[in-house]
Amino acid sequence: MQRFEAATALLKHEKWAELEALSADWRRRRPNQADAWQFSAAAAHGLGNAAAELSAWKERYRVSPNDVEVGIGLGQVLLANGDAKAAQALGQQLAAAHQEHANVRWLLARAQQASDPSRMPRRRTGR
Repeated sequence: MQRFEAATALLKHEKWAELEALSADWRRRRPNQADAWQFSAAAAHGLGNAAAELSAWKERYRVSPNDVEVGIGLGQVLLANGDAKAAQALGQQLAAAHQEHANVRWLLARAQQASDPSRMPRRRTGR
């Protein structure tokens, strides 16, 4: 609980390097604890390290594969990193398990659109 509270305080005050150090130690000691990966992703995002952020999200999803919000978060990071095909595959997997979840359908639609530029809505011209 102390680590969680310390990490929350570092996150709140945007102390990204310190949060990364704390979460790295936490991950080493407890690699299957979801909160360690969540704070690691937040630190990487704050530090502008897209590769580390994506890696942390993947690990977070690995330890919590049934958490739909984590799947959606990973999908958004995949899209932000330009991996529309992986986001689409994840979106399809999430949609099969969570048909009722609107954000899953939103992620899948965004990923499908990003995967196939011909699906992009066309701009109307003022003619």
